[in-house]
Amino acid sequence: MPDDIITFRSANGLDLDPERSRVWLAQLGGMIIPLPNFRWRRAIIGQHDRHHLVTGHPPTFEGELFVAAWEAGARCYRHPWARLLCWSLMTLGLVVRTKGTLAAFKAGRLSG
Repeated sequence: MPDDIITFRSANGLDLDPERSRVWLAQLGGMIIPLPNFRWRRAIIGQHDRHHLVTGHPPTFEGELFVAAWEAGARCYRHPWARLLCWSLMTLGLVVRTKGTLAAFKAGRLSG
């Protein structure tokens, strides 16, 4: 794993090796929800973390919504479940942070 990703994960209190973890501790506001860390998610998490660095959005509730919108706009993932996760988070973002989500989606469309 590249040093910038390790630094990002460490600085944000994230799992340093989520590619091997069988459980993903998803945070929704103040709640932590244990979810299965499916193979497709383990395969893309490094790329997703890099997108946080590229976009400048932190791994906060709002930042995850914006990165998901950026990824949906950029059409980053081939796996249908990964795309569904991005579109679901983007939809939530359109409800709670409309302007920022639209801006992130547009930036993703322009990135490729």
